[in-house]
Amino acid sequence: MNRIYLDGNDWMFKEFVGLDWVWRNSEKPNTKDVRWWYKATVPGSVLHDLWQAGKVPDPHYELNSKLVEWVPERTWVYKKSFSVPEKLSGKKITLCFEGIDYSASIFLNGKPLGKQEGEFIPWEVDVTDMLLYHEDNLLSVVIDPAPFEQPQVGKTSLVRTHKTRMNYWWDFCPRMIHQGIWDSVYLKITGQAVLQEVYLSAKLNTDYTNAALTAEVEAEAEDGCEIVMKVQEQTVTGKIHRRKAKLILAMDHPKLWQPNGYGEPYQYHVTFVLKDRAGEPSDKKELKYGIREITFEKNERCNPNATPFVLKVNGRKIYINGYNWVPIDAMYGVERPEKLNRLIKLAKNAHTIMFRVWGGGLIEKDAFYEACAENGILIWQEFIQSSSGIDNKPPEDPSFIHRLAAQAEIIVKRKRNHTALAIWCGGNELSDWEGNPVDNSDLLIRKLKEVVERLDPQRRWLPSSPSGGVFNNSVKNIMEQPDMLWDVHGPWEHQGLQKHCELYNMGTSLLHSEFGVEGMTNKNTLEKTIAKEHLLPASKENEIYFHRGAWWTNEPLVQEMFGGLDAIDQIRTASQYMQYEGLKYA
Repeated sequence: MNRIYLDGNDWMFKEFVGLDWVWRNSEKPNTKDVRWWYKATVPGSVLHDLWQAGKVPDPHYELNSKLVEWVPERTWVYKKSFSVPEKLSGKKITLCFEGIDYSASIFLNGKPLGKQEGEFIPWEVDVTDMLLYHEDNLLSVVIDPAPFEQPQVGKTSLVRTHKTRMNYWWDFCPRMIHQGIWDSVYLKITGQAVLQEVYLSAKLNTDYTNAALTAEVEAEAEDGCEIVMKVQEQTVTGKIHRRKAKLILAMDHPKLWQPNGYGEPYQYHVTFVLKDRAGEPSDKKELKYGIREITFEKNERCNPNATPFVLKVNGRKIYINGYNWVPIDAMYGVERPEKLNRLIKLAKNAHTIMFRVWGGGLIEKDAFYEACAENGILIWQEFIQSSSGIDNKPPEDPSFIHRLAAQAEIIVKRKRNHTALAIWCGGNELSDWEGNPVDNSDLLIRKLKEVVERLDPQRRWLPSSPSGGVFNNSVKNIMEQPDMLWDVHGPWEHQGLQKHCELYNMGTSLLHSEFGVEGMTNKNTLEKTIAKEHLLPASKENEIYFHRGAWWTNEPLVQEMFGGLDAIDQIRTASQYMQYEGLKYA
């Protein structure tokens, strides 16, 4: 009923080519392979560990990311020694990995435990009979070379992994392919009866004065084992039957979770205790859960075929104001709680209602969803699929569709208890072979939709973002098909003083789920990542600017609007002002 976390900066790691680690018995205790091991941190990222060990240059600096492109081609062995208190002998102990990117072989005391695959898929195994209680244990994780995958300009139809794609090269991210034990590792200590799944859902009556809180429980336990759910001071109990139980708690005048700016984002503390046949506590799970009703209604005076985008929370219409969320760092395995909370607080202060978690990034760690719920921010979560430029068609390969659908089941179960989660979406900018936004007739999208509707039926489903009718927010589409701009994307650049205003004055979209205006980064970042002598020219003629963001270097437009700027601070300030005014107007 507790955990021993194996996280920390006391891991060691080393690079290998091919199966050289097998030759050297590098994963085993008492190996003779003792040279060139370096300190590592878990959760973390291989590249970050190398950088901190002084083995690669700062990948953020100038063109240095090109010097680290060899890293994902290597095999990396991570290992850690740990002890287990003798008093735990007789308990059931499970080794749990919350996330390894992307695949690995796992060993305990030199013995193979199995193979893990899938960035967003947890992995666990019973190690009760393999642990040592009188001496240290050795946990070894052999991380495979990163799989081949499509960069931004490629073919979505050829994608074969459910893995973060932005690191393979994107318009805002150099090629820094990620590997690592990117989420927590721990030993879970229980009795023989073990909780496996808990699914909470709430049904409110029409005036929101009563709620039925339902918990569907799955457990590895004998029939008759008692399961107890406690919500604040209220308690309900049930019995396990065929490894399942269903508990329903009637709540009078529940305190509702409210979105940012509309009241308190209140969450109940919910505790589950599973008892064994002798009535002794065997396993426990705690979580926070907010009771709220989220619906989407038809927009007024719109195309009758249009997707509904009027958000209502607890019966109140809420304007969907928000941002697209991408990973906060290319080395996203590294824990950065201060940065995460700062960004979410900034969004809260900007009156954000919803984050759209972009489909080229992450199924985020739990800390992100929890922080959003605490700040009243809803989440639109995309599966990790994205456009690729050459074609944007979801893959048709049967084995990949089967694998992604199976992974989606695990992902949905892991995230569905998060209060903030409002929407599941098939991915970013997916389209059919004709270039139209993909719909639910696509085989892969249909499979994902079936998973969501079966396992999380209270959440909204969207096949892609944008979801149509047409894709682009453009003058041409507005003029020719004004009632077909339901959920649209673009443009992503400042259109020029007159054209920018003209476009956004004409807007007819029901939802504009992605658009932008480019702008230069802040002074501190520029000075830390580019040598003073290389700050100019601030254009595509500068190899550093071209490498780090060729799509978004707007120096020609800055010069056109302001004229004659020849100092980096002038150009930076003017570029940021254009971005600020352009976004504000849009």
